[in-house]
Amino acid sequence: MKTEYFTTRYLKGGSFATAAMTTSGSSHNNTASRKEFGTGILPFIIILITLSICLKTSICRADFFIVADSGSVDFGYVYASDLMKGFKEIGASSLDYAQKITIIDTETLNWEITARATTPEFVSIAGHKACGHLEWRLNGTGNYTPFTTNENIVDSGSGDGAVEIDYRVKTDWTDKPGSYSITIVYTLAEAI
Repeated sequence: MKTEYFTTRYLKGGSFATAAMTTSGSSHNNTASRKEFGTGILPFIIILITLSICLKTSICRADFFIVADSGSVDFGYVYASDLMKGFKEIGASSLDYAQKITIIDTETLNWEITARATTPEFVSIAGHKACGHLEWRLNGTGNYTPFTTNENIVDSGSGDGAVEIDYRVKTDWTDKPGSYSITIVYTLAEAI
């Protein structure tokens, strides 16, 4: 009779070691051999981060509104490499973006778009994560700005336009595994 046992030991910092033990023979004559499969860094920790997008306009006119290309952004799994860097990014280069917001303004008004988080923390049963751990910037340019529950100006302009936004979430080994979500409100207002 031959039986294989697999064991995995998780070590500090997300590393792991896996080994297999094979036993063979009868109950009176057992032999065992042990084989190391290897060590390395866990490919991911189960941390899922999603962000819901809510759009609103400060004035009610049919020719002045905003549209997002998606109602949510999913960061997917946070991998060990993200934890080592301290963040996970979506839309890291000027060639791609995480979110595109289109402004429809047929009367060519001066406008501005603001953004805020609806809660001071991500919603999660796993642990606490401040809304400021989620950051934004205009596509491929400048430094990231943390979200707050206060309105922050994202961009301004006149007439029809589009705003492409990159997102980054700060993460590290102290984040507890689980699902985290937050809602961000973008508001289009006429600039005075």
